[in-house]
Amino acid sequence: MERWIRENNDRSDYFEALTTGTFPETVLELLKEASLFYHVPAAYLFPVPDMQKPDSLNFFQVDHNWVLALLDGICSVGRNASIDYSHDTEMIVEIYRRALKENGQVRLGLQGKEVSDTGGEIPEVISGFLLNSVLVENFRGLEFRAYDEREGGSPLEALRIETLGRHLLLGIFKGEIKRLEIAQPPEGLHFGFLTEGGVLKKSVRDMNEGRLIKKQADLVWKSKEDRVIDVKASAANLKKTAELPQMTSAEFALEMIQNAQTGVFRMGESKAVEGGL
Repeated sequence: MERWIRENNDRSDYFEALTTGTFPETVLELLKEASLFYHVPAAYLFPVPDMQKPDSLNFFQVDHNWVLALLDGICSVGRNASIDYSHDTEMIVEIYRRALKENGQVRLGLQGKEVSDTGGEIPEVISGFLLNSVLVENFRGLEFRAYDEREGGSPLEALRIETLGRHLLLGIFKGEIKRLEIAQPPEGLHFGFLTEGGVLKKSVRDMNEGRLIKKQADLVWKSKEDRVIDVKASAANLKKTAELPQMTSAEFALEMIQNAQTGVFRMGESKAVEGGL
């Protein structure tokens, strides 16, 4: 009898019944998304309430153990016996490794782009940022670029960049962020100037090379209340400062144009460095 029980309760092949190669694709897609915190309420993601303070930018690294526990919880549905738990314990680590390796496909799929085998390595570090600012609502099309070195280095692959609320935006990258650039879209060229002590200043350009030179012209208000400048008087000041023989609408436009601005955040620095021309 004892021999019959042993022979008929042998579950050694149970763990071979379902391998990662035959794991349901729909479930794997769900786990890939979950590894990037899709379908997870934002309130559950951040351990410190201060991470969601207004006008704040916080950086973080993903805790793989936390994500592993999350995926284990998803796979626990229908787990009734201890052997189910043992089976999932064997499977979940390999499934998590596969989800980490292929989660770069999630963003491409959601963007409607062709998804192919990324063939990438499993990242040791996944990091990200949480931005809580009116920029998220008021400046659509902002571009976020992360790097693995403070001075630039190699750009990191973006795994997820998505708004979580009216002013809340989450970014996740493959690798450790040491430099983050937040830039207006390049199509956002516009007229612009600086304000110093209530006086409007504009750095002038060399018309032959198009680069800025170390001279500034004063622009003239026509109506400060309505935020309108006096184009004729301002053009005359630009012409004089840049030492131009003439100032047509073309020269005026070239002098007044301002490139899209870029804010640079480096790890270990308390404030951003602004860039742009």
